[in-house]
Amino acid sequence: FELKPLYPLNLHQVSFLGCNTCIANNCLVLFMDSQFYLYNDNTFGFDTVSTEITTRSSYSLCYISNINQVLMFGGLLENGTPTNELWAFKVHKKVVQLLEPDSPPEARSSHTGITVKRKSPNGETEDFMVIFGGSCEKKKALNSICIYNPLTNIWLIDKVLNNSQYNRFRVSRK
Repeated sequence: FELKPLYPLNLHQVSFLGCNTCIANNCLVLFMDSQFYLYNDNTFGFDTVSTEITTRSSYSLCYISNINQVLMFGGLLENGTPTNELWAFKVHKKVVQLLEPDSPPEARSSHTGITVKRKSPNGETEDFMVIFGGSCEKKKALNSICIYNPLTNIWLIDKVLNNSQYNRFRVSRK
């Protein structure tokens, strides 16, 4: 299995008011205090979507364009425990769903999450969520890369990079 980016990494993912954000259908999407916020240039304001997602920090958000969903992975819960929960925010329907794929990666926070595109064998573009690094429950820095396929709801790869000189904690996607 090989991923080859079709273009440079998603530079639309930025930090806004200390929250991770992403761009979905020309809307700025961020998650804060159990709510998704969508800022749309056309309305010059935020739409708010309340959820059952537990408040957290240090999570990752990735927009998966071929299914029009924002995926949120991991983070540090209010009680100080990292999680490996994977949530899908369906942008058009403004609903969330807890995804429960088999063999999820180790719970983590302060990791990097990006969307990577590749051409499938039939020529279509597929989006994958890639997470890297972070910190686990014992505050140990992680040095693994994990790839999630949202079309099949399967974590494809969870690989520890042993040949790296340093573990990755609070790495940047820039």
